[in-house]
Amino acid sequence: MKQIFIDLETTGLNPKVDVITEISCIYKHNGKIKKRFTQTTRVNLERNFLEFLNSIIDKYDAKDKAYFIAYKAQFDCDFMHEFFKEIPGSNFGNYFYHIPVDVLGLASYKFMLNGIIPSSFKLKDVAKQLGVKVNEDKLHTAEYDIDLTNEVYKKLRKLNSCFKIKSKR
Repeated sequence: MKQIFIDLETTGLNPKVDVITEISCIYKHNGKIKKRFTQTTRVNLERNFLEFLNSIIDKYDAKDKAYFIAYKAQFDCDFMHEFFKEIPGSNFGNYFYHIPVDVLGLASYKFMLNGIIPSSFKLKDVAKQLGVKVNEDKLHTAEYDIDLTNEVYKKLRKLNSCFKIKSKR
């Protein structure tokens, strides 16, 4: 199973007018980190990011896709959809399943099941609630935030795992 954890930094909140300024990704295959990508400038961002994705996914194989995983995933997903519109011959669906996996939503659900009331659902507060060490000086950089998101995701997977679904393979 291919998973790509993604965090973006942008010039604003509107994917129709604002742009991505930073991308950081962790590629995991069957739960193990295989590759990372981080770029903190716009210079050749589209080309470099596509090279990263093409090294992992065969965009011509309809079954070769990755799960798009992010904290507040819809925000990042909306920006990525606009990002791909700028690149002739590519689109989000070439690389990712269309429904993103939202670590924030997973945190809310797992906390509800376990009777946990966090101080807030900001990434740093959820991480602290789960016992993940947070370096507040590094917050809001794509590279640090994606590492923190990955750590939160790993902790959440262990929290009340009673709903595991067995694969029919």
